[in-house]
Amino acid sequence: MRLLPSEEWHEDLNNSIFVSFSRDKNGNILGEPPELYWGSGYLEEDFDFDKWTHFIDGDFNFVFEGADPVQFPPLYNSH
Repeated sequence: MRLLPSEEWHEDLNNSIFVSFSRDKNGNILGEPPELYWGSGYLEEDFDFDKWTHFIDGDFNFVFEGADPVQFPPLYNSH
């Protein structure tokens, strides 16, 4: 998977993980883990491309297809 600049993203890509790096006052990337945002198709109306400067495009269905339902948390029942 490659990290791509967000200006190359379009809604036809479906699932993408956007990345926001912490930066110092000069714009240099700090050594902290980046923030991640999962986008699928259309993004939120106020999505900030200045914050989310890069994205990873890929087929992330394997995350869910390989999930073991036995390990899922119990359903919340409000009754």
